[in-house]
Amino acid sequence: MQRRSHKKSRKGCLGCKRRHIKCDESRPSCLNCVTVGLSCGYHNISPAATPTSTPGSDRGTVSSDSPSSALHSAAGSSILEHFSAAAAKDEVSYQAPIQTGINLIHLELLNNMVSVTCKDFRRDENAAREHVQIGIKYGLKTPYLMHEILAVSALHLSTLRPHQQEFYRDEATELQTCALSLFNNSPVGHTFENLPSVVLFSSFLGIHVLFDTLLFRPADFSLFIGRFIRYLRLHRGVFTIVKGSWSRLQETDLQPLLGAGRQLGQVEAKSGTECDALKSLMQSADLSQGSIEACQQALKCLQWVFDALRVGDTEGSGEVDLILAWPIMISPEFTDLLSQCRPEALVILAYYAVVLHYRRDLWIINDGGRFLIESITRYLGSYWQQWLTLPTSVLSEADSIN
Repeated sequence: MQRRSHKKSRKGCLGCKRRHIKCDESRPSCLNCVTVGLSCGYHNISPAATPTSTPGSDRGTVSSDSPSSALHSAAGSSILEHFSAAAAKDEVSYQAPIQTGINLIHLELLNNMVSVTCKDFRRDENAAREHVQIGIKYGLKTPYLMHEILAVSALHLSTLRPHQQEFYRDEATELQTCALSLFNNSPVGHTFENLPSVVLFSSFLGIHVLFDTLLFRPADFSLFIGRFIRYLRLHRGVFTIVKGSWSRLQETDLQPLLGAGRQLGQVEAKSGTECDALKSLMQSADLSQGSIEACQQALKCLQWVFDALRVGDTEGSGEVDLILAWPIMISPEFTDLLSQCRPEALVILAYYAVVLHYRRDLWIINDGGRFLIESITRYLGSYWQQWLTLPTSVLSEADSIN
């Protein structure tokens, strides 16, 4: 199938020209490069002139407690913030970089999502299909959601068809870029009607960014941590939205999809022992009281995930929403500790990598858990080996089986 034609960006960045995709020409880094974590460079030319209009003049005011503002504040220096900053700097209303009409590629992606990709979202195939069908229902009314659903499907096909990997990754990038453009240019206030679409968009976008972060990672661990932090801040926006609107979401047809998240943050009295060693570590940690509390909260949430996986006997077959639960439960303070590469926070991250390793069969995770455990072990050195017993033993056990 031939790739659809598109208008070339004559003054786009070198990376977009090399990948043959349309560039938004944002300076210093375009959105496409920010999205996939690539360095962005331009020839020494001035940005193209663009018809001007007042930023946000046709969008209205978004209240501070709206889903949109929650997603932006949680994202920090994420691609969403980059989008808004670029538009404000250029003093223009950002326009969708690709056509929003459907084509045969989009139909292929939709079919793949419904028939193949959805099976990874739930253990029950019927429930998995219902999950995606609800997303498509809202996507038909909300273009930014539909574009992101198709983008996730394109990422999946890039793993299923290695000989076409670059084509489908580029397709996913274009669709995500358009989705973000449409999202940022839509009046997404805190209304009952659009709340499900915003929550679903945040969820699919989190899956997309996690895949890019884990599978297309830089070799340098410090650079990887920077990208992983951007993912955490972006995906935590999901919980920020849901936390303030839980009762309203229960009144929508998203209610069946919220079951696994109903007890997020609530750990049963009888919990496992996976994180006991780390609790001892926190007692002697050279951290402020606020930082210790942030680590303890992250450990409590992580133990909840371990317990949920064990109770359901889902090692190797657990549901995606359990695997992705921890990133939306941790506090901004703990994320800051990770960004500083504090050893105590990195050790906790290595234990979360054990959860990822349990689901290495998922295409969005693959060997991401192993990479995290091995990278953190090397980065911290021998002094912290006693606190990494569980992660390293899990890898050793997997190696012995293989």
